[in-house]
Amino acid sequence: MTPESFKDWRKQMGLTQATAAQALGVSKPTIENYERGTRRDNGDPVIIPLHIALACRALFHNLEPWDEPVIDDARAFPQTEVRSGLRSSRELYKKT
Repeated sequence: MTPESFKDWRKQMGLTQATAAQALGVSKPTIENYERGTRRDNGDPVIIPLHIALACRALFHNLEPWDEPVIDDARAFPQTEVRSGLRSSRELYKKT
């Protein structure tokens, strides 16, 4: 996954850098590095890991976790709109 395709994915999903970070379980600065393609502190190249690329695809296709029960989204995403009335992470991260 290239920095450009990562940023395209995030925008197609309608996510901010902060919500993308939360959905992928990484920090916002990590998202910034992925989109820039380099580390801010030293300019070293950043490779988007395969597990992040696969997670992006899974979110894009609304896939559920493998062999895991559906979680209570209000606990999984406490800083998001889920707490204010959305019914599931699928609604929060669905394609528009």
